[in-house]
Amino acid sequence: LAAIELLHSASCIIDDILDGDTVRRGIASFHVREGQPRAQLVSLEAVLLPFYLQNQTMTREIYQAARLMLQGEAFDPFNFHDVTAHLDNEDDLLESYSLKTYPSFATAHKIIGIAYEADAENISALGEYGTYLGKYYQYANDFHDTFSIPAEVRGNPEDKVRVNLSMPLIIAITKDNNYQKMVGQVIYRKDLAQLFEQMRTEYIHEEAKQLLEETGKKVVSACPGKFNPELELLVNTVGNSKFWGYSYDIS
Repeated sequence: LAAIELLHSASCIIDDILDGDTVRRGIASFHVREGQPRAQLVSLEAVLLPFYLQNQTMTREIYQAARLMLQGEAFDPFNFHDVTAHLDNEDDLLESYSLKTYPSFATAHKIIGIAYEADAENISALGEYGTYLGKYYQYANDFHDTFSIPAEVRGNPEDKVRVNLSMPLIIAITKDNNYQKMVGQVIYRKDLAQLFEQMRTEYIHEEAKQLLEETGKKVVSACPGKFNPELELLVNTVGNSKFWGYSYDIS
């Protein structure tokens, strides 16, 4: 599992560099603290270290996860305008976008099954559960980043930021193509706050919240074995704005 944690950490470093994000979980992003050259080298090393595992089956699973996560990173946001020409609906867009996150969750759970010599059916069930958990984690992060942060907390309104792809923005794009033009654009932070408020007035907030809740239910239903009340607590915790470092709730 440490190997998967390294892979996920590497993906976060790469994601921040590609998106131009300077803050992660309330502190300066790794490439901001250590410099971009070192961040690139550290992320490369973190990706390679898991391949020292002696178990070939585990190594193969990690390789597959890394490959899928790279596809997800490539989708967001620089070639997004080219990719969307070949995708027909919201589900396809969300699937391609969430590739940058959920493969590490799915693989972490499959490796547990491999380590305990579970049969193929149970390993697959663990992977499905991890997939839904990873998607839920990404959607919750996007939802609260979009709708839970007051404008005054986001930073200097005159600073410029890049408009990054997110679950709510994908929903907005499927409703109005004008949103697609914003992806990857560098705009003032105050204009980004206005964009998010516009999405709220157009009821994107409600649709995004519904998708988040539906995915949370899939996490619980996909969990192998008997129902575990602690899993519902986990889902509720991840779905709450406070989990992401925000001390306020949403309506």
